Amino acid sequence: MNENNVKQAFENYISHFEEYNNTDRNKISEYYKWEIAGWFKDAMDTALKGEPGQFADALKQIKNRTNDFIDNVSTWPLDGLRKIAKTNSKEVQKMFCDLYAEDHGDLNCRQEKIENFLEESRLLREQYKLSEQYKNNFHSVTKYLTLYDPAHNYIYKPNAAKLFAKITEFSDDFGAGDHVKLKNYYRMCDELVEVVKNYSRLKELDEIRSQRAGEKFE
Repeated sequence: MNENNVKQAFENYISHFEEYNNTDRNKISEYYKWEIAGWFKDAMDTALKGEPGQFADALKQIKNRTNDFIDNVSTWPLDGLRKIAKTNSKEVQKMFCDLYAEDHGDLNCRQEKIENFLEESRLLREQYKLSEQYKNNFHSVTKYLTLYDPAHNYIYKPNAAKLFAKITEFSDDFGAGDHVKLKNYYRMCDELVEVVKNYSRLKELDEIRSQRAGEKFE
């Protein structure tokens, strides 16, 4: 990895920190994503422990509170699961419970959990005749994981990940489509985290952001 390019990327981020972390939702900002991560796990745990008949309503509340971070104007993966849960709560609850099951950092196991979630959601979507707009993909499932446990997961956004890999000269292949090589992607992210740990200004800004979101992530 080219550390000079990494540091330049970090400097660019630092110069736009206030813009990216503005608490005004009417402006372009990343802040609300950290805010979501502060409440998501508790909300999902409550939903998963609740009565099956109430699960669809709980997913609707979670979907609404995440604004456009998971579902957006063109794709609705979480809403698709909510629709299925209205008549098949137990199956969707089990999918999330399996996804969130402890894997002790075993990325082979985590890869398998993601792929199982994708396959099960595909089968259910086809069974309930929901359109492609309700499809889950590797991107959406890594959002479910990262919002639930942001200290040990990374969101995979294909174009952004591959562009950053190119800029930083990270050579490992991430795969394509939903056939993502999780270990390779996490390796790049872990290396970036190590750089961040030694970058005092970024650590200071992270503390500011954590205070704003009301949650500290280490």
